[in-house]
Amino acid sequence: GDPGVGKTHLAHVAASSVAACRGEPVVVRFRPGGGDGLAAWCAALDGCVGTVVPVGVVAAFGRDVAVRLARLIPTIGERLPVALPDAAVDSDRTAVFDALAAFVERVCRDRVVVLDDVQWAGGTSHAFVSRLVDLGARVRIVATSRLPVPEEVRSCAAVAIALDGLLVDDIGRLLVDRGLVVDDLESIVRRTGGNPFLALVAAGGSASAGEDPVAATFLSLPATIVEVLGVAALAGRQVEPAVL
Repeated sequence: GDPGVGKTHLAHVAASSVAACRGEPVVVRFRPGGGDGLAAWCAALDGCVGTVVPVGVVAAFGRDVAVRLARLIPTIGERLPVALPDAAVDSDRTAVFDALAAFVERVCRDRVVVLDDVQWAGGTSHAFVSRLVDLGARVRIVATSRLPVPEEVRSCAAVAIALDGLLVDDIGRLLVDRGLVVDDLESIVRRTGGNPFLALVAAGGSASAGEDPVAATFLSLPATIVEVLGVAALAGRQVEPAVL
């Protein structure tokens, strides 16, 4: 769906409400220009070492897997009771993926993985997700993406849900919850396509944005800047001058 339509919020709500899960979601956030998406996976998993997964569990995977994991996830190497041998950079990507997949399956067996903004994840992360699927890993994954969804992600998705804008009544409740009062609600919904983020910006004026710091930041900007940012948010990182 479009930027601001609520993908991240809904993914977190869905991941947190899965009855079979007892822990908070493991959130992997991808960023534009963030380089190798596998690094985002490793950063998210690094925070789980020592809390969700005792180090002894890592050791039980065996020496080769532990060495590969320690190279990817620094906290593992720091917490293991024995020093791991130095090793050359592993050129076998499949072996690296399999080691990380074993760890992901153990960490996330009672949790959901949220992959946020996979359009920025990059080929290495896409290949790793494909490997997780090929291995039959017992992992629940919810991914969010702007359009178009990367084909590598779409091809292994069990369910794909396209998010449209909210209806007039829903936008009305959202604005009321944020302390915003508007005279022509239908006009705002029509202008923004029901996109909740853009509706907050359009309805802002001099009203308060409540507890939403992002909306508060945008509502304090001059209207001309908000218009340009709105176009950029919907059009993507590269915008033709004629469109702008």
